[in-house]
Amino acid sequence: MVYDLRTYKIPNKLCVAGILTGLSVNIILYGGGGFRSSVLGICCPVAVLFVFFLLRIIGAGDIKLLSAIGAFIAYDVLKVIIATFVIAGAYSLIYVIVKLIRWVVSKRSGTDVKYSFSRMHLSAAIFAANIVYLLSVTGAFGFGGILDGI
Repeated sequence: MVYDLRTYKIPNKLCVAGILTGLSVNIILYGGGGFRSSVLGICCPVAVLFVFFLLRIIGAGDIKLLSAIGAFIAYDVLKVIIATFVIAGAYSLIYVIVKLIRWVVSKRSGTDVKYSFSRMHLSAAIFAANIVYLLSVTGAFGFGGILDGI
């Protein structure tokens, strides 16, 4: 996330390292079943989010990052994807409302400031969604099972 915030890029080396580590951990812990689950977790973000990539709504780095996460948590990556979009949607809504309020205030004061909307770092929403997922899985701070209905 930090690298993305600075450069608007998510390095391939980081994603490949995450995918290989996730595969290795699951193979060591669960054998062939772990390998299948890990591969499913890697492929889910690509299958679910490819259309969003084609429409230029999200970048390839975001999909690669979610695939690296999927290598560790298998099909539960779908919960992280859903939580990511909920968090990103809430952030986007707040961002747009604040921009509109500032624009209205500038119009009324006669300054007529033009505002442009900037790109969003989806990695920040992915990070937040992972925190929510981890808290849900571990039951920490009363978050147990918060994503179970998904």
